[in-house]
Amino acid sequence: MRIPNPLRHRRPIVVVLAAGALGLVMAMPAPALADDKGDARRFFNAAQEAFKEGRYVDAARAYEEAARLAPHPAPVINAGDAWQKAGEYAQAARAFQRALKMKEASEQDRVDATDRLARLQPKLGIIELIGASTMRARVDDNEIQGGERVYVFPGEHTVTLVGIEGAKTRTLNVAAGTARTVELDSLRPVSGETASGESGSGSGNGEDGGTTSPSKAGISPLTWVAYGVGAVGLGVGGFFGLQANGDKDDFNAAVDDGDGDGAQKAFDSFGDNKRNANIGVAIGGVGLVTGTVLLITGLLGGDSEQTGGPSPARPQRVSKAKKRGPDVGFTATGSGGAIFARGRF
Repeated sequence: MRIPNPLRHRRPIVVVLAAGALGLVMAMPAPALADDKGDARRFFNAAQEAFKEGRYVDAARAYEEAARLAPHPAPVINAGDAWQKAGEYAQAARAFQRALKMKEASEQDRVDATDRLARLQPKLGIIELIGASTMRARVDDNEIQGGERVYVFPGEHTVTLVGIEGAKTRTLNVAAGTARTVELDSLRPVSGETASGESGSGSGNGEDGGTTSPSKAGISPLTWVAYGVGAVGLGVGGFFGLQANGDKDDFNAAVDDGDGDGAQKAFDSFGDNKRNANIGVAIGGVGLVTGTVLLITGLLGGDSEQTGGPSPARPQRVSKAKKRGPDVGFTATGSGGAIFARGRF
């Protein structure tokens, strides 16, 4: 049985990893360097074995530990590959993001990480944290610094501030292929608000001062694609409809003139143009209906903002399961989409 190569065409990774570790000689004492180098090699070898055995989560964690001890993008990219094999696409995307930002990354490392990240993007949503890099936020169970773009599975996610008592929590519904932004400053507690969310001049009822704000609905790019296809379909149908009308006039004129060949030619052209017009109108109709359904679905999903204590309750994270959209004749693929119609014209 052929064992898959966890390095994905990165065969010299052990040599590169060792070289990256040796590059720390000028900055670290010799005993510490030796310990970290040896530990990094042990974690890397353990990751290799785990990957071969199909224990992809263990492999990913071991690769990441090896990269922590001897920083280099190669084991980070390997960790991303292992996370992807495990179905943890968001973790994989974050690993490829880290590889792109590493100062040790070569041009080839960046190409590899960018290519892998591009293949995952259609399956994930993005939460962009707007704020200074000194601010720390918690997206679900992951601590992220301000200014970062966080890849997440489609579904509901929570964002709050770390280390700020009484910080608000924002809940977002993120669709695949879309990006949502969160202003981190908007999550700071209002002046005079206590850790429990009560206002200093509140009603005195002692209840949590959580508030809900209207959400900005997310509209999927597929909505615009569906509307675009619908408009094109109707335009094509209209064009061929006009052509069919012209053929009808030509047919009548040829019959009046006694031109049998001309009448037959006009009749055949009329049939072709009429069929094409019907197909265009049908595709246009499917596109418009699909776009409308996707638009309504997007408008129904939103986000809410609430105030709370430093440890707000979070909904259970949805990892692999994704919500299925309405099946109305539109299907999405990894590289685009297709609209189909079935019927007699």
